[in-house]
Amino acid sequence: MQVIYATGRPRKFAFASADTKKNVPAGATVLAICDSANVTEHINGALFELLTDGKYYTLRALINDAAQAEAARPPVSPPAPPAVARGWFNSLSGWLSRADRADEQELHLA
Repeated sequence: MQVIYATGRPRKFAFASADTKKNVPAGATVLAICDSANVTEHINGALFELLTDGKYYTLRALINDAAQAEAARPPVSPPAPPAVARGWFNSLSGWLSRADRADEQELHLA
Protein backbone atom coordinates (compact mmCIF):
# COMPACT_ATOMS: atom_id res chain seq x y z
CA MET A 1 0.00 0.00 0.00
CA GLN A 2 1.16 3.54 -0.71
CA VAL A 3 -0.25 6.50 1.19
CA ILE A 4 0.19 9.85 -0.54
CA TYR A 5 0.15 12.76 1.88
CA ALA A 6 0.96 16.44 2.09
CA THR A 7 2.59 18.49 4.78
CA GLY A 8 2.51 22.25 5.06
CA ARG A 9 -0.12 24.72 3.85
CA PRO A 10 -2.15 24.17 0.64
CA ARG A 11 -0.25 26.63 -1.58
CA LYS A 12 3.08 25.36 -0.22
CA PHE A 13 2.31 21.66 0.18
CA ALA A 14 5.20 19.22 0.19
CA PHE A 15 3.98 15.87 -1.15
CA ALA A 16 5.39 12.51 -0.11
CA SER A 17 4.40 8.86 0.13
CA ALA A 18 4.64 6.22 2.85
CA ASP A 19 4.30 2.44 2.80
CA THR A 20 1.78 2.39 5.66
CA LYS A 21 -0.57 4.78 7.40
CA LYS A 22 1.60 4.49 10.51
CA ASN A 23 4.47 6.15 8.65
CA VAL A 24 2.46 9.28 7.79
CA PRO A 25 3.60 12.17 10.01
CA ALA A 26 1.17 13.63 12.52
CA GLY A 27 -0.68 16.61 11.10
CA ALA A 28 -0.18 15.53 7.48
CA THR A 29 -3.13 15.56 5.07
CA VAL A 30 -3.74 12.18 3.41
CA LEU A 31 -4.61 12.78 -0.25
CA ALA A 32 -4.64 9.28 -1.74
CA ILE A 33 -4.25 5.63 -0.85
CA CYS A 34 -3.07 3.20 -3.52
CA ASP A 35 -3.11 -0.58 -3.27
CA SER A 36 -2.75 -3.27 -5.92
CA ALA A 37 -6.42 -3.03 -6.93
CA ASN A 38 -7.59 0.51 -6.15
CA VAL A 39 -6.65 4.16 -5.91
CA THR A 40 -8.72 6.18 -3.46
CA GLU A 41 -8.25 9.93 -3.65
CA HIS A 42 -9.25 12.44 -1.00
CA ILE A 43 -9.08 15.68 -2.94
CA ASN A 44 -12.18 17.82 -2.51
CA GLY A 45 -13.11 20.88 -4.55
CA ALA A 46 -11.92 23.38 -1.95
CA LEU A 47 -8.49 21.76 -1.76
CA PHE A 48 -8.29 21.49 -5.55
CA GLU A 49 -8.95 25.24 -5.87
CA LEU A 50 -6.07 25.98 -3.46
CA LEU A 51 -3.49 23.95 -5.41
CA THR A 52 -1.41 25.67 -8.05
CA ASP A 53 -1.21 23.94 -11.43
CA GLY A 54 2.35 22.86 -10.72
CA LYS A 55 1.43 21.39 -7.32
CA TYR A 56 -1.57 19.58 -8.83
CA TYR A 57 0.53 17.98 -11.60
CA THR A 58 3.20 17.00 -9.07
CA LEU A 59 0.50 15.34 -6.97
CA ARG A 60 -0.98 13.55 -10.02
CA ALA A 61 2.45 12.22 -10.99
CA LEU A 62 3.06 10.95 -7.44
CA ILE A 63 -0.33 9.21 -7.35
CA ASN A 64 0.20 7.66 -10.80
CA ASP A 65 3.68 6.42 -9.88
CA ALA A 66 2.39 4.90 -6.64
CA ALA A 67 -0.53 3.21 -8.43
CA GLN A 68 1.79 1.71 -11.06
CA ALA A 69 4.24 0.49 -8.41
CA GLU A 70 1.41 -1.14 -6.44
CA ALA A 71 -0.03 -2.78 -9.55
CA ALA A 72 3.39 -4.26 -10.34
CA ARG A 73 3.84 -5.78 -6.86
CA PRO A 74 3.23 -9.49 -6.53
CA PRO A 75 0.04 -10.29 -4.61
CA VAL A 76 0.44 -10.78 -0.88
CA SER A 77 -0.54 -14.20 0.40
CA PRO A 78 -2.71 -14.26 3.51
CA PRO A 79 -0.83 -15.34 6.62
CA ALA A 80 -0.90 -19.03 7.48
CA PRO A 81 -3.10 -19.95 10.44
CA PRO A 82 -1.24 -20.62 13.68
CA ALA A 83 -0.06 -24.19 14.29
CA VAL A 84 -2.58 -24.60 17.11
CA ALA A 85 -5.48 -23.76 14.79
CA ARG A 86 -4.13 -26.08 12.07
CA GLY A 87 -3.84 -28.91 14.60
CA TRP A 88 -7.37 -28.32 15.86
CA PHE A 89 -8.82 -28.25 12.33
CA ASN A 90 -6.87 -31.39 11.37
CA SER A 91 -8.23 -33.17 14.45
CA LEU A 92 -11.76 -32.03 13.66
CA SER A 93 -11.40 -33.12 10.04
CA GLY A 94 -10.15 -36.56 11.12
CA TRP A 95 -12.97 -36.95 13.63
CA LEU A 96 -15.58 -35.99 11.01
CA SER A 97 -14.08 -38.44 8.49
CA ARG A 98 -14.23 -41.28 11.04
CA ALA A 99 -17.81 -40.35 11.91
CA ASP A 100 -18.79 -40.39 8.22
CA ARG A 101 -17.19 -43.81 7.72
CA ALA A 102 -18.98 -45.15 10.81
CA ASP A 103 -22.31 -43.86 9.45
CA GLU A 104 -21.64 -45.49 6.08
CA GLN A 105 -20.81 -48.81 7.74
CA GLU A 106 -24.05 -48.67 9.75
CA LEU A 107 -26.02 -48.10 6.55
CA HIS A 108 -24.38 -51.09 4.86
CA LEU A 109 -25.05 -53.34 7.88
CA ALA A 110 -28.71 -52.41 8.04
